[in-house]
Amino acid sequence: MASAIQSKPREGAEKGTPSKKGTPSKKESASKKGSASKKGSASKKGGGAPRGAGELSRKGAPVVGILTGSPSDLPVVLAAREVLEALEVPCDVRVLSAHRTPSATVEYVEQARGRGLEVLIACAGMAAHLAGVVASHTTLPVIGVPIASGALQGVDALLSTVQMPPGVPVATVGIDASKNAAFLAARILAGTHPELHARLEAHLEQSQRRYDSPDLASPGQAASGRRRR
Repeated sequence: MASAIQSKPREGAEKGTPSKKGTPSKKESASKKGSASKKGSASKKGGGAPRGAGELSRKGAPVVGILTGSPSDLPVVLAAREVLEALEVPCDVRVLSAHRTPSATVEYVEQARGRGLEVLIACAGMAAHLAGVVASHTTLPVIGVPIASGALQGVDALLSTVQMPPGVPVATVGIDASKNAAFLAARILAGTHPELHARLEAHLEQSQRRYDSPDLASPGQAASGRRRR
């Protein structure tokens, strides 16, 4: 039956009989296919789609937001930015306090997703409520960095950051470990930005070579067992 249906248009076409109403001509079919292919290619380029591989660069729009509760903590905080820049992950650094600028902090966090941020890093010492406040106003991943300060040198900040209630998670790294926070952020981003896998693996290989072939002339490197004089 299928072959019979296909033969009818051919017979009509040879006699010059116009095609049946509702049946598209070859010219119409071609134009529809052309428009469909253009539409398909446009949808692939669509602005609503997540950024793909190769689009992360240091000069691109920030995908990581780094917050610190005090300007005095910037020397520790900026180490995270250095790591992200080395991995070519664009980031944004802001001084925002959960206590001194609560409204501005909440506004920044609530608008973070709309600005393209995908991970937030919150650094704070002592009472260290910043990471918790950030996590309570977004569903983006939040990484907390306790800062060493005050009489307890960061132990209070560590406990304040890591002890979050269920449903408001904060991935807490070590005291002053802002570099690890940056590496963790990059690993989270690698799930949607595959180009980061190669960059992270290259860094791991570089670190391994440093221990496989230590520079004995540099302080802090592994020595041959003898104490240097």
